[in-house]
Amino acid sequence: MEGLGFPDVSLYVTESGWPSRGVIHRGGRRLLDTGDDGSEAASVANAQAYNDNLIKRVLSGKTGTPHRPDADMDVYIFALFNEDNKGSPDDVEAYFGLFDHNMQKVYEFSFQGAPAASWCVANAAVGDARLQAALDYACGNGADCDAIQPGETCFQPNTKVAHASYAFNSYYQNKGRAAGTCDFNGAASVVYQAPTDICWSWCVANASVGDAWLQSALEYACGHGADCSAIQPGAACFEPNTKVAHASYAFNSYYQYNGRANGTCDFNGAGSVVYQPQKIGNCVLPPPNA
Repeated sequence: MEGLGFPDVSLYVTESGWPSRGVIHRGGRRLLDTGDDGSEAASVANAQAYNDNLIKRVLSGKTGTPHRPDADMDVYIFALFNEDNKGSPDDVEAYFGLFDHNMQKVYEFSFQGAPAASWCVANAAVGDARLQAALDYACGNGADCDAIQPGETCFQPNTKVAHASYAFNSYYQNKGRAAGTCDFNGAASVVYQAPTDICWSWCVANASVGDAWLQSALEYACGHGADCSAIQPGAACFEPNTKVAHASYAFNSYYQYNGRANGTCDFNGAGSVVYQPQKIGNCVLPPPNA
């Protein structure tokens, strides 16, 4: 594709799967036998192993290719259901489904799991004009671009690629890191290590709302994705044992867990965003890649 002049290609695996049973007939010969005991290629055990590892690979975020190791990729499993009317009754083509035709699972699998953290960064090679057009689109369609305005915290470095990376990443995080939300017609790409050239932010608690309000918000954060293990008695960030310190830790964990998306550091007025690393007592609030 690059050789033909199409360097900005999105990656899709439109069919990937493994049969749980069946045979292949070619010219009157049986080329692949069923293997309910796991001894043959087309078996429940092999289908489960293949699709389990496929799902784990996608959830890990490491979906790139040797040529594009940081590429984002959409993958479609073939198939959702066995197709009992496809081919002969024992044809392998009928048995690629995760579910049988009676809607029962052929084997256990799960799509649950926390996707790997990822960020969206600008591609300087496309030039300032394309970056500006994409930046304008991001800022006009959900990205929070206040911090890259003149005089604001993330205005420096005042380069197109730095501002575009900030805007692209804000858009990407606010869209839940959905596939296709870090493309911008080839002006951006997904990375799986926190970039050093994006202006970062943290979420801290507002002591003025009072301990009762902070406690309620803290409990919400800890129950909805924040890792609050470090502020338990005896843990590394339990001291200082104050409501505002514990709430700041929980709020920041929730904020980073949700990709610093708009509204995830509010807690009904109990939290606010800051742009400098925060240290409370001896405990440093974890940065985005922690």
